[in-house]
Amino acid sequence: MLTLTPHRSADGKLLLVAQSQVWFKEGESLSYRTSINTVTVSYGEKLLFYPLGVADGGLAPVRIELSVSRYDPANPPQLPAASQEKTGP
Repeated sequence: MLTLTPHRSADGKLLLVAQSQVWFKEGESLSYRTSINTVTVSYGEKLLFYPLGVADGGLAPVRIELSVSRYDPANPPQLPAASQEKTGP
């Protein structure tokens, strides 16, 4: 789970507070790891988040790409069309 909370700074940038939780099962035990980080970004800047970390060589099982845009009521974002493509097993 990833929760992002943006806070506007006086210089027009954003302070993003990112909290993540990764749940996993080891044997019969259910565990989770949590982290909280802050990062200052500009609107339109691309962020990469690796919730399961990055292995040696730069490989990661999961990568999330984020881009924060300023909301424009005259041009609201469009939701992507539903896809029938199967992405899992």
